[in-house]
Order: sequence, then structure tokens, then C-alpha cells
Amino acid sequence: MQLTTMTKGDLLENSIQKHNEIISSSRPHPTEEDYNTAKKFNSTFELLDSINYGIIVVVDYYKNEYLYASNKFDPQLGFHTNNLINNTHDWYRERLHKDDYTVNIAGIEGRKHIQSQPIEKRKDFKLIQNFRLLNDSNEWVQVTMQDNILELDSDGNIWLVLKILDLAPIQDTSISAKSTLQNTKTGEVIFTMQKDDKINISKREKEILSHIAKGHRSKEISEQLFISVNTVNNHRRNIINKLNVSNSAEAITLAQKLDII
Repeated sequence: MQLTTMTKGDLLENSIQKHNEIISSSRPHPTEEDYNTAKKFNSTFELLDSINYGIIVVVDYYKNEYLYASNKFDPQLGFHTNNLINNTHDWYRERLHKDDYTVNIAGIEGRKHIQSQPIEKRKDFKLIQNFRLLNDSNEWVQVTMQDNILELDSDGNIWLVLKILDLAPIQDTSISAKSTLQNTKTGEVIFTMQKDDKINISKREKEILSHIAKGHRSKEISEQLFISVNTVNNHRRNIINKLNVSNSAEAITLAQKLDII
């Protein structure tokens, strides 16, 4: 099997694409009444923004834009607020450090976990992330961001998300991204992901990955591991789903980048 080498830029672009796909697959459909209710929150957002040292934004995942955006992007992070407001909410993903593509993978895994929960529990989670962004002065800054779900639509899809951004206390731009999904009611940490994390790949799945990387087909793998071809193929599908890639070649490349194999 001929493997295609993915560069860090490819990995970032691939993770952005996969992140956009999962958002599109669960796009909310708020009503006009929902928007009328949301308008009442504006004064609350302004109050939070005035007393919080961080930067407050509220993302509308139906319109793919900001419902509210702080005017503190420029002085604190070095971004021009007016330009940001005119862009889609995911502008920062294009400015991520290429090594910090795991931010998008964590976002995907976070959404999957949240969407697997009963609707009444889906607002009980927050995603905390540290990552590097290239600002308008062409300088890398370490940013910390916390996502909190404000509102769901009637079907339980994520609609409004409050994001609180700030400069990380340690401005060491050699530190790669870190993401943590936490249950705000129980304090339970669902997962913590960094570039070298294993993304819950089992020992058997690592064995399968290693064989695939050597060019072994499912029949050969089954014979060497004394398992059925069907079991091998099930492991292949699970690996692809866990790594959020499209095929085995991409899985091998990402697994090597994350030091899984």
C-alpha cells in the first residue's frame, strides 16, 4: 500500500475540514422567538465583557457568525475587531499554529461526546483550550479559550456558545496545544488532549495500525494476530472514526504524528 505523506499544514487543513463537517451535520435551527429571547442577553454579555479581564464572544452556529463580539481583541491579542466581526466565527482556525491542529480534533471529540448525552445534560460541559495564534502583527501569541454552551435549539443541537478568550499566563510559544473537556456539574474531566496524546487507541488497534503501516492487508493481519478478517476490518473502522480521518493512509500519517505508533 502506498501511503501519502501529510504535512503539518495538511493535518491542520484536514482537521479544520473535519471540524466544519461535524458542525454542519448538527446545524441548529432556532426560531424567530429564540432570537428575540437571545437579544435580551446582550446587556448581560456587555456586563460580562466590562468586568471580565478576558475577551467575550458569543457564536451563533446557525448563522455562522458572532451574536456578540468584544472590542478588546486588538489591545489584548493584537487582532482588529472590526475585521473579525465581518468574518465567520472560525476565523482563528486559519491562524492556528500548524502543530496545534489537535485543537480541532478535540473540538470534534467534544461535540461527539456532548451530542451523545441526553438533551437536558448537553449544556453541562465546557471545553478549555490553550493554543498558539498568529495575530495581525505577525506574532505568535499563546491564547486560552473556554467554550460554554448557552443555548440549544429545540432538537438539542448546539446553537449559541459563549467563548472567553485571554492571553495565556505563560507566553512560551514552544508549548503546543492542550484541550480539556470537563463536566461543569460534576467536575469530571472527560478527556485531556495534547499533540502526543493517544486519543483512546487500544493496544490491539495500535497493533493493527502498525501492520497497516507496513503495508499488510486485512487477511495478512488476521493471520498474524490470529483473529478474523471481519475483526480486523472492524478495528480499521474504529481507528478511522477515533482519529477523524477518511481512510487508513490518513490514519497512519496522523497516528505517526501523534506518536501513537
